[in-house]
Amino acid sequence: MEPMLSFVEATSVWELVITLAVGMSLIALLVALRRKPAYDLDKIPGPWTKALPLVGNILECLRPDFHRVLLEWADKYGGIYRVKFLWHDTIVVTDPAALAVIMGRGPGAIDKAALAYAPINRMCDPHGNPNLLTSAATESWKLIRKAVAVSFSMQNIKKKFPLVLNRVNQLVDRIAAQGPKASIDVDQAALRVTLDVIGLAGFNHDYDSVSRDIPPYDHLL
Repeated sequence: MEPMLSFVEATSVWELVITLAVGMSLIALLVALRRKPAYDLDKIPGPWTKALPLVGNILECLRPDFHRVLLEWADKYGGIYRVKFLWHDTIVVTDPAALAVIMGRGPGAIDKAALAYAPINRMCDPHGNPNLLTSAATESWKLIRKAVAVSFSMQNIKKKFPLVLNRVNQLVDRIAAQGPKASIDVDQAALRVTLDVIGLAGFNHDYDSVSRDIPPYDHLL
């Protein structure tokens, strides 16, 4: 009889724990849904006014050409509009003038979102440290960018243009030789050109990945 009582008591404890966990989750969700958005988000037009509870506008975007949905919303609501993905508010900006300000370096510019770039940092660095492309615009970043930007000046890019053109033409000839019925992995082809150009322009080393069926450095692609 005692083992049976112990089992019943244990079951009751787990039921209580599960009930409390579900209750706390529902309370947290209710608080999130009732929480008033910061800033003046309610003044921004968008499909968020017709968003469904919990899922928001996400169901309308669950299609292969979801970018067309975003375009339709931009045509309807303007270059800046608000949507809800699940219970998160998202601001979509398509207006070129607004984007120039937001992505610029002057007043009104918004720095990189650390949360959005975190996955990229983890892919590029075992410790998840930011790099030149993902780092916030700190003073150190500005100094490094200023030094690196010289390499990408129009004058220096023009010097390397014949190199780029030569490797692109090499790829075109290789693809043409495969015939009109060949299936071409365009992404892989572009990666090969990119690797060759970076090797030649930056390190004076020819990976020669465009001309090979299986490049010796295929792990870099």
